[in-house]
Amino acid sequence: MDLSQPSSPQEIYTYSKENAITVNILVNNAGIQVYGNFHEVVLADYMRLMSVNTNAMVVLTGLFVKDMWARKSGRILNIGSTGSFRPCPLNAIYCASKAFVLHFSEAIAEKLKGTGVTVTTLCPGATKLCPWVNSGAAA
Repeated sequence: MDLSQPSSPQEIYTYSKENAITVNILVNNAGIQVYGNFHEVVLADYMRLMSVNTNAMVVLTGLFVKDMWARKSGRILNIGSTGSFRPCPLNAIYCASKAFVLHFSEAIAEKLKGTGVTVTTLCPGATKLCPWVNSGAAA
């Protein structure tokens, strides 16, 4: 699903309910990056980044955490970035979105203590693209 579309998180949740899929572990790993001088990037690209990196994560978490809380069991893993910890020229919106992921996750983890539901944030550093990503070859 295209998580830049506001309806996608609800559609995912509805699909899981309609197909009796119990989500015990939710991994919010979707993310996009827009790199460049802030004043030169198309604002719509930044809005798409925010939709995927923050909005979809919040909605998916909000939908699935209710079921986890009711079961008193569940795990949520949100993917941040080492960019969560500092401002990054040429990558300002991405790093700000990952800081949001980190702080949102810390806040709800605190509120969920003792419920059987945990929230963890993984903040990996930069990764090298696989050689086939831009070559058109299949993995």
